[in-house]
Amino acid sequence: MKILFVEFFLLRDCVSIAAAILCLAAIIYSALTFPKSRRVLAAAFAVCVFWTAIASAGKHVESGDSFFYEGNYTSALAEYNKAAESEPKDAMAYLGRARVRFLAEQDEMALADVDKAIELNPNSVPAYELRSWLRCASKDYEGALADIDKAIALQPEDATLYISRGEIYREKGDSTRGFADIEKGMKSPRAQAKINEISLYGRMLIHGDKATEEKEFARYCQILEINPGAVRARRNRAGIYAEQENFEAAIADYTKLIELNSEESDYYIQRGWCYHNLDWSEEKARDNERARAL
Repeated sequence: MKILFVEFFLLRDCVSIAAAILCLAAIIYSALTFPKSRRVLAAAFAVCVFWTAIASAGKHVESGDSFFYEGNYTSALAEYNKAAESEPKDAMAYLGRARVRFLAEQDEMALADVDKAIELNPNSVPAYELRSWLRCASKDYEGALADIDKAIALQPEDATLYISRGEIYREKGDSTRGFADIEKGMKSPRAQAKINEISLYGRMLIHGDKATEEKEFARYCQILEINPGAVRARRNRAGIYAEQENFEAAIADYTKLIELNSEESDYYIQRGWCYHNLDWSEEKARDNERARAL
């Protein structure tokens, strides 16, 4: 079904672009043949350009979505950027880019993008849901609940939205409402897909089935390529390096984490443990002393 959906949009874009080219050719011919009709032809040309831009943006959004779900976040971001540039009023371009930026821990940029998506399409259920997660991540629980309630009001038949609201309630500390909503949402056949989607961002308490270590590692590398300051991704990657006994790589990541936040004692403890495994006693002693001081 997903393949057919993508093929439909690709075909739509190809047809739109071909039609735009034929339209442009007809406009040029008419302008040369009938000079008095230039004003009308100019308007037609503008329409032609507009639809070509829409077709181009749609193609980039589709490519971005494909890259995103494959875990190729850098390519996804590039495609969403192209979509937004070719058609600044395409809400899906901003929504897609917001997903990547939220994943890359660029929360302010993600919020700006999702705000733009909602401005362009006030009835976008995925946009309200994503903004609810962003607001929850910043502990704006009331704002998060307002957004997810709006999403539910727009699409009440989607029971998986209750899973999102339940997680927000749990983050807020209201476990009773949280578990009640999650139980309601779990009745949906799409419940596991929603759990996996939420856990992808790694911001809430919920956890779905974990991907293989290799996929997780690749995901963290992609995120860090987009945003070298992504703390969660770097900390998780350092842990994988340490488990693989690639201690020098782990030390490099913990060192970067310390540069980002020199007051976090756990970074010194973990780096000290890596030094210990490499028999670097002086460095280990220095990190242990720093950790105790904190």
